[in-house]
Amino acid sequence: MRRITLLFVLLPFCLFSQERNESVRRLNDVVSMMDEASRLNYTWYYDAVQLAKALYQSKTNINPNYFYSSRSTNSGSVYYTGMEKAFRFRELQPDSKGRLPSYMADLIPWLEEKEHVLSILHQPHQSTAAIDNLIYDYIRCTDSLYAAHKRLTEYISSKAYLEDAAFAKARAILKEQELCFEACHKASGALASAMQELYRTAFPPNKSHAPEQLAEKEMRLTIDLLDRWEQALDKGDASQNSRYDSLLRQLNKSALSKDSLYLYKTRGYGQRNNGWWAHSRYQSFYGMLQSTVYWYKSARHNPEPFLKGELVLYNGFINGYDTGMEYYNRFVDLFDGKSMIVESSCCLSPSEIDTATNVFLKKPRLLYRFATVETTEPEPNSSTFTTEGHHSIGSDAERISKALPHHLVYLLDASSSMNEPDRLPELKTEVKYLVALQRASDRISMVSFASHAHIILKDQACLQKPGIYNSIDQVSALGSTNISEGLSKAVHLADSCKLKDGITKVLLFTDGAFSLSKADKKLLHYLEKNGIGFCLVYLGHAQKSVEEELKKICEKARGRYYSAYSNNLKELLITEASE
Repeated sequence: MRRITLLFVLLPFCLFSQERNESVRRLNDVVSMMDEASRLNYTWYYDAVQLAKALYQSKTNINPNYFYSSRSTNSGSVYYTGMEKAFRFRELQPDSKGRLPSYMADLIPWLEEKEHVLSILHQPHQSTAAIDNLIYDYIRCTDSLYAAHKRLTEYISSKAYLEDAAFAKARAILKEQELCFEACHKASGALASAMQELYRTAFPPNKSHAPEQLAEKEMRLTIDLLDRWEQALDKGDASQNSRYDSLLRQLNKSALSKDSLYLYKTRGYGQRNNGWWAHSRYQSFYGMLQSTVYWYKSARHNPEPFLKGELVLYNGFINGYDTGMEYYNRFVDLFDGKSMIVESSCCLSPSEIDTATNVFLKKPRLLYRFATVETTEPEPNSSTFTTEGHHSIGSDAERISKALPHHLVYLLDASSSMNEPDRLPELKTEVKYLVALQRASDRISMVSFASHAHIILKDQACLQKPGIYNSIDQVSALGSTNISEGLSKAVHLADSCKLKDGITKVLLFTDGAFSLSKADKKLLHYLEKNGIGFCLVYLGHAQKSVEEELKKICEKARGRYYSAYSNNLKELLITEASE
């Protein structure tokens, strides 16, 4: 009888808990749609920037080589089983053989998420009723930006610029881009704020699973700080960057020290290489911010004379912000029983998964802003600026333009010690600086190594800059140092993708000494015998014993050795790319 009575007492609570979770899941479906739109927004933004740059560079003498976009540079086709289902979307236009152009295939995740959200809106539910109009407004704005982007890419792919007197049509297209980007930015902000308020007031977490809630609340302290920082930059105010940077570092240090306090009772604690345990994702969130937002205060941003400078600063910030939110959302995924069934299918049985866990609201990515300014003289890439100073790059661009085509294979130490601001974060900034100057004939590959090695980029033409920037931003530092696996992958990439009429080099960056096996030494000798360059850059503090060991390693491949504390990182990258 007691069991029956207890069942009737707990049943209403369980039903309420599940209904609450279903409501939050619907809100998270909206976030998923916004995130897919954000990924497209990233590409659409760089296409708009490229058109503005092409007009700027072609003012006095039109050069068709300046006019390219994601559509004109991505001419491949994709087809796979089940693709036909996606052809129901009017935005997709397969060719005569039923194949879909690659640039169109990128739209599918967004179209599917949008279709799902619209189906929710067509079946009114309490979880979205208060924000339905904001969701519809967001969708309308995104659709309008897509249509504007399509007109932009058609203008370029059809080479309409060749017959566009004084670029009148192009300027009208760019003006439309500005209006659409700003409308999307405002609609996204309004919807995100409304969802957060609805979640706070109507769907607060149940009083259970205290460790997870404490950890999530700790993460929200950092997210709230980033939101305040974003709001200041959105208004063009970069005066508080140093203060926000300092607060961010303090919050991160404090939060990481509480991992064992919050999450030591959760399943799998201590297995730090497992990608889906709560504490692993908790640490990854903070680790990724150390590799992205940490460098923002002192990062160099290319102002481009045809873009509004304050928006360049804003976009530079959200590039790191969005990466952080990706990792926060991965943490949130663990506390939705439905998604956990998929996440842990390899390790847990359904009976081991708590489907009554509180579902947290995810955080949507931010959108890029775009606006041009009227300029007089074409001086492309004439300078870069930071929030704290200026730096000339005119001579750097000239050196790269005169260099032989080159394939640089970056081998990056991504162990935990590389999180220092003057190590991996600064290196990523300077590599992106070089990529901005490199030509379509130049190639880039990238391998990171920590506990395991990962190929980040494989023989990528430097023409596709937005995708390269995004891949570089994804590199994070966490784990030990496994040089053997990383060196093997880097040498294979250099050898299999060696330029016939150019230079191929492996560039190894590390902040500490390591031991080489016999197989590793053979790989270094292989580079030297096959005309593949090698250089080793030490990013650690001045330590004579460490440097002596690294110099010996460098000598085995007859390569160059640099220490970042006595050499300018940007200068040595330019040197390796141009010599």
